[in-house]
Amino acid sequence: MRRGILPGLNEFKPEDFDMRLVLVFCGLAVAAPVSAEVDTPAFLQSCRDLHQGRAGGATCEAMLEGALGAFSLLGADYMPLSAEMGYCLMPDMTATEAATAIVRYADRDPECAQLAHFSMCMNLAFQQTYGGSC
Repeated sequence: MRRGILPGLNEFKPEDFDMRLVLVFCGLAVAAPVSAEVDTPAFLQSCRDLHQGRAGGATCEAMLEGALGAFSLLGADYMPLSAEMGYCLMPDMTATEAATAIVRYADRDPECAQLAHFSMCMNLAFQQTYGGSC
């Protein structure tokens, strides 16, 4: 039996394949060239810059806009998939609002910057912001 595309989702069957999911992953891949060269401390600094309206926030903004744009393609299915992937991004959230949530969490939990990949820190930030659930 095949495993689901994402842990926790129902078993994947070819007839259930949804093109919107492809669009989400393609949208998330838009930030891949940027993210390949960004470590967690650099990502957090970029988010701080975006949050404070300073130059230097472009990396964080591009990555968050990519994620927000990709998930918004799902329409009504947006929140369940966003939650399943651990992002908890809200459909009407701007990149700056998302950066604010990340910065506030990172300031409360400095170990966030020690995580191996910035997306782990980002996921924890949104889960903390929304009380452990989306």
